[in-house]
Amino acid sequence: MALTIESIPVGLAESRVAFLPQSLPGEARQNMRLVEKDWKYRFTYVDRFTALPRDATTFELDSTTTATLEATAEVAIIANKAWMITGVSATDDDVTFAAEGGIVMQTDGTVGSQVVLTPQTEVGFVGPLSSVTWLFDNQPSIEAVIRRPSAGVDAYIVSVGFSDADDPDITGATDDACLVEITVTAAGVLTALFRTKVAGATLDETISLPAWAVDTVGVIRVEITEDRRAHVFFNGARVLDSTVVLATADQSVNPIVGIEQTAATASAEPAVSVHAVEVAQNYD
Repeated sequence: MALTIESIPVGLAESRVAFLPQSLPGEARQNMRLVEKDWKYRFTYVDRFTALPRDATTFELDSTTTATLEATAEVAIIANKAWMITGVSATDDDVTFAAEGGIVMQTDGTVGSQVVLTPQTEVGFVGPLSSVTWLFDNQPSIEAVIRRPSAGVDAYIVSVGFSDADDPDITGATDDACLVEITVTAAGVLTALFRTKVAGATLDETISLPAWAVDTVGVIRVEITEDRRAHVFFNGARVLDSTVVLATADQSVNPIVGIEQTAATASAEPAVSVHAVEVAQNYD
């Protein structure tokens, strides 16, 4: 029996090595990573957010005066080097450290306000993800450790996946995207869709999530296999095999984690804790 070795982060807290028989039946492999190529040809980056992601404009060093140059340089030096934030109305004060570790992303309290975590791409700034081109043909994956918030906040969506636009709503994508989109009502009712956009056409597939208690951690993973189809995992269990064939290698995308407010009432502004994110793909 042929064996391969794959490094598997366990809840992104530690890594172990497992020997995965290639001939295992589909049912036996359903909770295992599906990447088919040898692990040594795979780029992987894990961030537990010991530094805060900042808005891209933070890195535009202002040299109007010595004081402003020093202030902006200091922020750039201590900011997260892999990720930045973007989105409608997103600013630096929308991201803070979470008490349990990681970060909290909070909207501005208006309908359509967003905070989106995306790779750092500011011109002239070099980080560990700056030069990575994310392609569906390279079997990319993203895994996010997210804490489900309590009820009593305005309705919102949280998305994890890949998009050619830094937008947690699939409608914001131009041509190509695949996102786990979790909708949370003001009453705390949760529903989930897997939303794909290929050549401008959108398809929604329902995800049946296992029980996810309020204020507990959930691990959401989206993985693209060699056939350019997405597979969704929640806390290690495979909850969806998408039927959609994603775009070819000439379409680049970004891994994103985002929140968008969808209603504004007297409730509190929505926020989501992101404790860690892992992104990976095969080398060309």
